[in-house]
Amino acid sequence: MTSSSRTSTFCGNSSFMAPEVLLGKRYGYGADWWGFGVVIFQMLTAEEPARGEDQDAVFEEILDEGKPVFPLDMEESGKGICKQLLKRDSDQRLGAGESGAKDVMGHTFFDEIDWKDVAGEKLKAPSCLVHSLELQKSIGEPPASSDALSLDGWSHLDVFGDF
Repeated sequence: MTSSSRTSTFCGNSSFMAPEVLLGKRYGYGADWWGFGVVIFQMLTAEEPARGEDQDAVFEEILDEGKPVFPLDMEESGKGICKQLLKRDSDQRLGAGESGAKDVMGHTFFDEIDWKDVAGEKLKAPSCLVHSLELQKSIGEPPASSDALSLDGWSHLDVFGDF
């Protein structure tokens, strides 16, 4: 699929469906960038950008120009990337243009990221894993093994080792 290719398949998790998918329009990579925007919103707020009692209500929220509502204390770079990835017009959505991922990677939200280190697998796992272990110990629920958090020498290809 190229940056100008389009499809019209109606599939995916309802929370992640881009407006163009819900409206039955032909869509391209912009729909994927919408989903990435949903993931970032979830990670920053621990909430869905489109919420509802049922699937129809979620779809209405996705199509609502006034959504999502951002927390007042949300950092500007996080709010900015979410706004750009969750634009209703897929042609205006960050990442949907000719430069694709380069535009997303160049957003101020990712200023601290060294993309060469990402590609070279040189980044350490986030400290939230360590905090999780500390929390488990404090409430008396240690993990099954003490090396559960050791990621030294791990590669994303390891998951396919016995495939």
